[in-house]
Amino acid sequence: LTGEGLLTVIGVLSAIGLLMAIHQRQWLLPAWILLSFITSWRASPFSAIFPVSMLASIGLESLMGMTHPPFDELFNSSAKRSALMLLLVYIMMAGAWTGTGIALEQRLVPGELAALSQVPQLTSPGSRFLILTGAPGPNDPLSEWFPALTNRTSVATIQGHEWTKSMNMTQAFVRNQELQACLETGLECMENWSQKYKEQFDYIYIRKIRTLPTGGIQNISSVLENQLRQSGDYRIEAETNFGVIFKPLSSP
Repeated sequence: LTGEGLLTVIGVLSAIGLLMAIHQRQWLLPAWILLSFITSWRASPFSAIFPVSMLASIGLESLMGMTHPPFDELFNSSAKRSALMLLLVYIMMAGAWTGTGIALEQRLVPGELAALSQVPQLTSPGSRFLILTGAPGPNDPLSEWFPALTNRTSVATIQGHEWTKSMNMTQAFVRNQELQACLETGLECMENWSQKYKEQFDYIYIRKIRTLPTGGIQNISSVLENQLRQSGDYRIEAETNFGVIFKPLSSP
């Protein structure tokens, strides 16, 4: 929940604080965390960070053996003040480390952006795409940005469903996960998914790279991509080093 990329210091402190709050029957902060997930599943880690931070401070106090002490009593020695300074430095470093890693991992590389700019020229307006990347829906930049960058429909994108009545975020997430699993299961899985949810599609876009939190790029392949290449029912409509677009021959 804390998303710490190094040591989970805040996570451990907040867990101790949570146990202390439950033991003392102080339900406000635990209930706040629970309600964050109930009311807004997608944004819950962001809204829950406030009670988590307060629980971490309770956990720190319990380790120090004092409850709501004045600052000068809690950190009344140079060793304790040095420990506090190291903790603050760690928190800032962990935040920068984690934030940078997320930004690098959940990004579209320049070559992909150039390739996506060609999609409107290759396809007709109203075309429906299955986007397969292998990434979890909330962390999938290609699926999220594909509709905006191409003006084409991504059938299984989950972003935006927090505002729709026909399907909520949880349902969209489950559907997306089932589709992404077809990368390693194969063509029959993808076609069964389409029939199960009655989702017609005109194209299949398979991402051929994985962006890494270290800043690198890893080339990937999948069972589904290999089966589509060998299938007589699909043809390659376009391909770059970053992705390949297949078109069902039955699609006009």
